[in-house]
Amino acid sequence: MKGKTQRYYDNNPKARAKKLEYDKEYQKGGKVGKKRTKYRAELQRIRRKAAKMGMKIEGLDYDHTTGRFIPQSINRARTPEKNKRNNK
Repeated sequence: MKGKTQRYYDNNPKARAKKLEYDKEYQKGGKVGKKRTKYRAELQRIRRKAAKMGMKIEGLDYDHTTGRFIPQSINRARTPEKNKRNNK
């Protein structure tokens, strides 16, 4: 059975083409891919540094707004306006 996202892209060929172009650029390491790679590298540096200092960071995400580690559930649910449309 197809998921909701796949059904959407099956019914919207323009959206699917746009997504495929984005994915291709991301995988290729273009503008989007390089930015994301830098972001992930920064997070990894922060996590390694915290682990060296003996912090227990398992199950925690680094929060860029506060500059500390917080539970994943809080960090990923921080933007209610973004999530409002996803919870319909």
